[in-house]
Amino acid sequence: NRLNVATSRAKYFTYFIYSDISNIPFFANYLRTFGISIEMKEDIDVLGWTYSEHNFDSKFEEYIAQVLKDIILKTKLFKLKLFNQVEFAKKRIDFVIYNEENKKYVAIEVDGQFHFKNSSSRIYSEEHNERIELLTRAGWNIINTPYYAWYIDGYIDEENNFVIEEKKRLEELILKYLS
Repeated sequence: NRLNVATSRAKYFTYFIYSDISNIPFFANYLRTFGISIEMKEDIDVLGWTYSEHNFDSKFEEYIAQVLKDIILKTKLFKLKLFNQVEFAKKRIDFVIYNEENKKYVAIEVDGQFHFKNSSSRIYSEEHNERIELLTRAGWNIINTPYYAWYIDGYIDEENNFVIEEKKRLEELILKYLS
């Protein structure tokens, strides 16, 4: 959106100076409108991505890690890998699940109370929205899972219908993005 505003002011021509944009669909689509074809990379560089049991920001994140592991174990269709605290564009993504067979990936963001305007709000903060918008423009598929879908009266009750539905929603979205 911002690129469009900057370039729409050009009267006669536009210079577009870039290095490797082949894994950022936004720029490739922009150039395609001018008949310039950029070959998109099917593979993202997972070098340096790791998973560490000691790299959680909260108990909630630790719990979601186990939920994601369970989903991965249950999914026999793909060869999936779980990563946490993945650095991208100077932002940190809570979890990434990567399909080694088709090279697709999805980000899972664990949204605790600090992601919202205040502790009783279900409206995301401006900072969180800007971060998600940046990652989305860079081509990431993002699944947000908010704390209020898991915590009922201050604790996680795995038998609660809200928790069961959120697990199901997570699994469906992960499979959708990775297939």
